[in-house]
Amino acid sequence: SPTMSRGKALKYGEMLRSRGFIRHITKRKKQFKDSPHHYYRFIRNFEGEGDMKSQKVKREFDLWEKQQQLNQLQWPINTKGGERLLRVDDVTWHSETGCAGTSMNDINDRHIEKADPHFAEQIASVDHRHFVIRSGGASPLEGVFSIVVDGVTVGKTSSSEESSDREVFAKYKGMLFICEGEYRIAVDVPIKRLESVIGLGSSYRTAASRNSLNSKDMSSIVQQMLSNVQTGDDSGMHWERPQITRIKKRYTGEMTESLKQFEATLLDGRRKVKWGVLYAKPGQTTEEQIYSNTTTSPAFEEFLQLIGEKVDLQYHSGYMGGLSRAGDMGTHSVYTLQRGYEIMYHVAPYIPSRHTDPQSIPRKKHLGNDVVMIIFRDENDKTPLDPRTFTSHFNHVFCVVKAMGHNSYKVNIAYKPGVRPSKPFLPYPPVFHRDTHFRDFLITKLINAENASMESPEFFGARYRVRQQMLQALLESTSSKKLKTIAPTVGV
Repeated sequence: SPTMSRGKALKYGEMLRSRGFIRHITKRKKQFKDSPHHYYRFIRNFEGEGDMKSQKVKREFDLWEKQQQLNQLQWPINTKGGERLLRVDDVTWHSETGCAGTSMNDINDRHIEKADPHFAEQIASVDHRHFVIRSGGASPLEGVFSIVVDGVTVGKTSSSEESSDREVFAKYKGMLFICEGEYRIAVDVPIKRLESVIGLGSSYRTAASRNSLNSKDMSSIVQQMLSNVQTGDDSGMHWERPQITRIKKRYTGEMTESLKQFEATLLDGRRKVKWGVLYAKPGQTTEEQIYSNTTTSPAFEEFLQLIGEKVDLQYHSGYMGGLSRAGDMGTHSVYTLQRGYEIMYHVAPYIPSRHTDPQSIPRKKHLGNDVVMIIFRDENDKTPLDPRTFTSHFNHVFCVVKAMGHNSYKVNIAYKPGVRPSKPFLPYPPVFHRDTHFRDFLITKLINAENASMESPEFFGARYRVRQQMLQALLESTSSKKLKTIAPTVGV
């Protein structure tokens, strides 16, 4: 009989999975068509229903795609009403006072941007390929592009199509290292029909990935992925007739280790941050007034206990943030760890300052070089703050926290021109209970805001030069004998 029994179908499936013989599924196609139950059993196995590993891959891929969209974020529209803690009469600045369309409980928006070693964890750990990309023209670009195939999906079928005719899509995931930054790209590319790979069973991911990475169409796939690089505007990144060369397989490991070191060096500096903390007494509005405070309030000390731990600098073994153990910059400060980030707070009232020094030079030496500034106000203070009173070119994010009744805080944040939007956005009303959830939200918000500030004109040039030097050294060590030219390219 052309119809296979249940036991025979299962035994046959195990044979196909263990041997990976693709040709058998074509030969026995009629038997499967005459027994839809067994055929769909293979399809379910192929698609990995209930497979925890495939679900984990899906979650990671979703996060990757989410990360890919960060540069396209738009500031939410502030909800009108309520007391404003900030007053900025300059349209080039952005003030975030809360949006009714956002929620503090949206955990998906509370991850730290670009914080994990994605190359080391999601590319270097699996089968991958490296490409050297060079583009001429008016704005020459040069970098390294690494690609993996992170999963395979089966396209949906219409009622008029047979299941065996469904397309299979490879999820290509890439990471581009160039002087402008590190960009993550994800695209779906059709590779084969279901009938040609279904016989691989549980091993289809490995085989499909290997076949996809060795595809003769890699040149066009790389170009398609490069055209999807998001750079903060709608036009994307333009590669004028890019020259694409592949790192030969025997040199892949060498390049992988170099890129892991490249990524680790960049992340190490990013994982240690220092923020300024100022206490503003009621009615104070100028930089000189706020910096000069040597006494604080119980509410301010409670806030410091929430966002960190008071440490003795003489015995502190973690990140110092430029402070000294000798005691000349104060004996204590506030420090915390958050998701692998070390944060040292430069608390202005803890840093000694002479009354004869109206400029508070010792304090500005540290806080004036911090990107993020936290300004605390007591509950009875009704004075809005104009962040433009702070003259430092480094200060870009100004977070005003005001104590409210019933152990709660109100938050407004202002950003200098050039700072791109960053999540999580403030909800409306921007009032938070004094608990660990608020602490997690605030620190995550400010870490992301600092990362976003690094792409502003004030910092971009310096970061560009650092990447350029590192990348140039990496590419110079890649001699022509390690490269293999692939198909000719056209403009992207």
